[in-house]
Amino acid sequence: MDVLITGAHGTVGTAITDHLGDDDRYNFTLLDVDDAPSPHETAVADVRAYDEIRPHFEGQDAVVHLALIPGTGGPDSRALGWNEPQADNLEGIHNVTEAAVDAGLDSIVFASSNHAVGMVEGRNAPDVYHDRGIVAGHDEPHRPDSRYGLTKSYGEDLGRLAAEAHEISFYGLRLGAIRDPAYDHPYGDAERGVDEGRWERGSDAYEEQVARMKGLWQSRRDLAHMVACCLDDESVEWDHFYGVSGNERRWLDDLEHARETIGYEPRTTASSGTARRRECDRSPVNEREDLSTEAWYRMSWQRTVRAARHRWHVSRTATREPKRSARSVGSSTRRATGTAGPTAARSSTATPARAVTPSASTRSRSSDSPVPSSQPRWSLLSRPTRLAHPWSHAISRRTRSTGRAAVSKKSPGNWGSSPTTS
Repeated sequence: MDVLITGAHGTVGTAITDHLGDDDRYNFTLLDVDDAPSPHETAVADVRAYDEIRPHFEGQDAVVHLALIPGTGGPDSRALGWNEPQADNLEGIHNVTEAAVDAGLDSIVFASSNHAVGMVEGRNAPDVYHDRGIVAGHDEPHRPDSRYGLTKSYGEDLGRLAAEAHEISFYGLRLGAIRDPAYDHPYGDAERGVDEGRWERGSDAYEEQVARMKGLWQSRRDLAHMVACCLDDESVEWDHFYGVSGNERRWLDDLEHARETIGYEPRTTASSGTARRRECDRSPVNEREDLSTEAWYRMSWQRTVRAARHRWHVSRTATREPKRSARSVGSSTRRATGTAGPTAARSSTATPARAVTPSASTRSRSSDSPVPSSQPRWSLLSRPTRLAHPWSHAISRRTRSTGRAAVSKKSPGNWGSSPTTS
């Protein structure tokens, strides 16, 4: 299936490609206003310009419309006046819908939002966060809490017109809280507030954010699974579904409807997927019980290994250094195994997934010091090739002291895509 994704390089788009990018069922084309490195085909176009985006719909089977022009005021704004960003977003929704119909696509998957019914939360917070019987079911009418929510409601209704008048399937996903990998857990918003200095850990504001996310969170994996369910479905003419994981405290609840209609079965919950650090220290993988956070660490480590390999190849190319035999490498270093990600395994230039701990003389050098040819230039954890990763220095310190890699108590930065409003 050929699938076009608009706004593909944002938080939601990368969640889809991270989890479905290797799925042979889908061939993705990523459309955004800026280009970005990707193993998939990319296109640079603005959804506000119909003539720019229309050619990219040819030959596609479905479109996942995620693109959003910022400036509507966000979900916390109660402003009623018309503004240019709102007009731009409505124009983009119209252009994508018209192009999909004109190109004969089978389906549209539209990133709607919980803010299309946001007044359920707005009028009942904070009680709605604490499982006090306040629930919005599948039949909840539009109750937008902002111009942002109003734009999403409009997109759902335009999709209904397209579905009923032009025979194209439409799926409106009222997404809850999707976060970048660093904060993809129920404590994500609370911890980000701590990292940004907005509140203290354990404060009332912190706990309120935790309570909210335990009802509204949707893991990146569950989001990708929901999109896949929509792409594979052939029964829906027009429908909407709440984008949340199987959270016990969820107040947006049409899970049974989604399960029966498109086969959506969330794999994580806010309770089993809780990734709170002990006293908010992100503990090693083997101390975790939930699969979602284990998968997150595994993905982070795979990215680390791929980055190390890339730096090694760049270094060897720049210096045109002859290859050393395995014997010479083994005689001067001690080896530690690593985990190679799927992308690295497919690369024709990939080297074995192993890390070499530097010698004492190597560790004493600064990151800018030249490395003698007798020392391995491709070490995963050595400072001369230290990775551009938030935990690289912490991993290096821990490895030198204990002989094994482990994560640090230092909180990682938000090194994923830009945040998504929810």
